[in-house]
Amino acid sequence: MSVTRPGAEASIAIGDRLAGFLAYGSERRGAAESVWLESERSDRNYRVSLPAEVLREYDPGDRLVVEVTSLGKGRSGDVPRGRVVSLIATSDDPDRAAKGLMHAFGIRNEWNSAVTHQAAGLAKTGVKVSASRRDLRELPLVTIDGESARDFDDAVYCEQAADGGWRLWVAIADVSRYVKPGSAIDNEAKRRSTSVYLPRHVVPMLPKVLSNDLCSLVPDQDRLVLAVEMRISAAGEIEDSTFCEAVMHSKARLTYTRVARFIQRNATKGLAGEVQASLGCLDTCFLTMCEARAKRGALDFDTTEAELAFNKGVVSSVSRAERTPAHQMIEESMIAANVCAATLLEEAGLPLLFRVHPAPSGAKLDALIETLNLLGVNLREIDFDKFASLIRRLAKRVSPDFLAAIVLRSMQQAVYSPDNAGHFGLALERYAHFTSPIRRYPDLTVHRAIKAKLKLARDAEFHRGALEELGAHCSHFERVAESCERDVRAWYLADYADRHIGDAFAGTITGVTSFGLFVLLDDLLVEGLLHISSLGVDWFEFEAAAHRLKGKATGRTFGLGDAIKVVIASVDVDRRKVDLVLAEPVSKGARGRGAARGRARRRSR
Repeated sequence: MSVTRPGAEASIAIGDRLAGFLAYGSERRGAAESVWLESERSDRNYRVSLPAEVLREYDPGDRLVVEVTSLGKGRSGDVPRGRVVSLIATSDDPDRAAKGLMHAFGIRNEWNSAVTHQAAGLAKTGVKVSASRRDLRELPLVTIDGESARDFDDAVYCEQAADGGWRLWVAIADVSRYVKPGSAIDNEAKRRSTSVYLPRHVVPMLPKVLSNDLCSLVPDQDRLVLAVEMRISAAGEIEDSTFCEAVMHSKARLTYTRVARFIQRNATKGLAGEVQASLGCLDTCFLTMCEARAKRGALDFDTTEAELAFNKGVVSSVSRAERTPAHQMIEESMIAANVCAATLLEEAGLPLLFRVHPAPSGAKLDALIETLNLLGVNLREIDFDKFASLIRRLAKRVSPDFLAAIVLRSMQQAVYSPDNAGHFGLALERYAHFTSPIRRYPDLTVHRAIKAKLKLARDAEFHRGALEELGAHCSHFERVAESCERDVRAWYLADYADRHIGDAFAGTITGVTSFGLFVLLDDLLVEGLLHISSLGVDWFEFEAAAHRLKGKATGRTFGLGDAIKVVIASVDVDRRKVDLVLAEPVSKGARGRGAARGRARRRSR
């Protein structure tokens, strides 16, 4: 017998071990009559009842693992009951949500003894350069990553060609040189299938001896790579490409900020002349590739991501992560390399895992058309050949973040599959992931397939059944990693919002329902609920077709995409719920009182 809880991926059965946070149903802890473990995964909704005496040993907010012992009956239906198995993190641990969610999503950061033993052997072996590898050590290849990056698995170099085009090199860490199919490291990498990047935490797909050392293209060290030399035409199109095993010697570890300063302000200090020349060529090459990208109808959302700064484990500030031309330059270079990998293998008739992204369809497509029409266009159907230009026009008068959110909501998820159905978002006929074998297992399989094509290796398995199963596995764990990252970031943002109770913020209405409005706060980049009861004394009716609430007496409307000013009324951090109220004209005194109330409430906890 099992119980299926609302929102759960699967039923709950006796013997299951579940992770979550401890909560209780009374204002006074000593008088608590009900105590339970509650899931904090956004894709699951369960509670497991626990004995009240649990509160003698554990605190509310502690992250626990419990085992389901029975499927009892309760007033609201089946209520599983359980016992505490272990403590994951205490309620005063600033990383309690990250630790708890990693456990809840099945993301483990420990290596088994076989992996540890094999990794130690690789560390002793080090980097050995064979005479068969192409020597690229004189090329001024450089890595360009974020300031906080620890592994550097791709390097670039560009030069002008005689015909007005460019020669673009992309060199990728040769992970397949060290990770052999069926080895202990390979089996564990396949199981994880992806690295997981959380605020303050990284769970790597590969042991650090590979991700941070042997396969990290650090400057002034010989590193083994699988490289592709591309001929890019003056029109920004890929004319030809050649893959090879090679050895490189990075000339610099650059950051996006440093390269952006060079491109935008010609800041050359500390950059060797040959590196400056390569970056200059790469910039002009990138601009023409962008033109080609726009012509073929690729989507390009300049969305805002929250950048979290921490002090002693607590979020100290939230800012908008800057997407510089350097980010786009590297992104476009990697896309080109991925296209070349897919083209090489497909034309050779070798099975591979494509990165497939279907176009919107069905109910999601209908909803997208309806929403776009509310923004002032008049569509009966979408011409996908002109879709990107339509979105660019709308972005000039609608919040880009809001526009991206509604379009992405309509999209099907990109997946890994041996069936090539093209990539809708990039407007490409064929696409495969080649550029990140340190952190994505499908990229490692593509490396192995390329080596098989070049007759450099014979240890790859390419039969279709195995690829279908592997593609489904990697697609699933990619979604698991993304869900975990999203939930952890939402918890940190809610914790930050909790320190701003009583403060007013400008925002954008991102959702309209019969019970209220969802609002994305411009400065905090957190979404909250403005309940319909907080809109005022008027009676507001939900007009579903128009995606708005309209006051019956006043005629005042609140619609999708509208700008609005709100005040944070309350926050439930562990459930990541932010409640808002409409802002009245705020004076300095009122704002100060609101902030003071929040501080007083926190001191009382």
